[in-house]
Amino acid sequence: MAADDPIDTAILLAAGEGQRLRSVAPIKPLCVVGGQPLLDHAITGLAEAGLKRAIIVLGYEAEPIVAHLAARSWPL
Repeated sequence: MAADDPIDTAILLAAGEGQRLRSVAPIKPLCVVGGQPLLDHAITGLAEAGLKRAIIVLGYEAEPIVAHLAARSWPL
């Protein structure tokens, strides 16, 4: 990649336990804020910023997050 090439890929970290939100949202990336999960807000924002790809790093409770991501189409 040349120095003047724009960045087109983001890395989203969604692997933590989210202990401080556990009482209201057992899975932090899927915590609904403003009518949609935090993860959706992040992905939509990246697409609006012109990014073309997102790599999402998963760990804790990965299976429900993967199911959420697979259940819809994304703008990236």
